[in-house]
Amino acid sequence: MPDPVKPHALVWQAVREDDVDQVKRLFKEYPEIREWTLPAFGTWLHYASGHGAMAVLEYLVATGTDVNAKNRDGATPLEEAAARNQLRVVDRLLSLGANLNVDTPLTNALFGCIAGSAMDGHPVHQSGNSPSDRLKIARRLLDAGLDPTVRYDSDTMKQMDSVAFAWMFGLRDIARLIADRITHGDAAQIEALLLAAEETAEHNTEPVPKDEDYRPS
Repeated sequence: MPDPVKPHALVWQAVREDDVDQVKRLFKEYPEIREWTLPAFGTWLHYASGHGAMAVLEYLVATGTDVNAKNRDGATPLEEAAARNQLRVVDRLLSLGANLNVDTPLTNALFGCIAGSAMDGHPVHQSGNSPSDRLKIARRLLDAGLDPTVRYDSDTMKQMDSVAFAWMFGLRDIARLIADRITHGDAAQIEALLLAAEETAEHNTEPVPKDEDYRPS
């Protein structure tokens, strides 16, 4: 007896391959999966954004998917794209009006960009894009108005701002970029911020946000 058709798996594969025609066919054949979501991950737009599937992304947005759709943790496709090092997707989502939500580290696209660097060398989860794109993504987010000064405080994150978070992950170029933006290029203040970031990082032992309700202070 042949295995039953698993339409969700077929859509996953089509999105990964950016096969928009196949996605359209599957949605037509199985309309019930068009609005399917996976709480821990999100919508098909989250998945397309994380995989750099631009054609599928454009189709989903054109047919009504909310560019600011949220997963269980409140993260949007923008955060997913930033975490997965998808520069082109970040640019497109920003042009479509993606929100810059900094309520928690899990919704903060800049924190996602930084934390996602831990997967850049992973054989499965790496995007295939240059790790240097993360600096460009950080710059795009700051240019779009993301607040880099917000700090988070929790059991695993003590007064952590984006400069310290970048420093913790060894992303000195991003830490310096953020410090430069905060201080408007004041050299002495930049060095002071980087020193403070180093000290903050030393007092934080959990670099990746846990699935809990962090709040900015």
